[in-house]
Amino acid sequence: MTPLPEARSQFLRIGQVLDLAQCSRSLGGILRMQFKYPKASETLTESRGQFFKIDHVLDPAECSESLNGIVC
Repeated sequence: MTPLPEARSQFLRIGQVLDLAQCSRSLGGILRMQFKYPKASETLTESRGQFFKIDHVLDPAECSESLNGIVC
């Protein structure tokens, strides 16, 4: 398993929602740069939802900005 997905699993297991959301956002950005748009879109959308759950304002906007650059 690559480091970011493994880290996401560990954050989820121990309930670290902010860390999970940040990790998911990073992974989504990497997937976008690799032209894996459907998976990037899914991951960034998931991250955006996680940020909303913990009432972060700027982070969901950054996810939306990244999603805006994806053409599926």
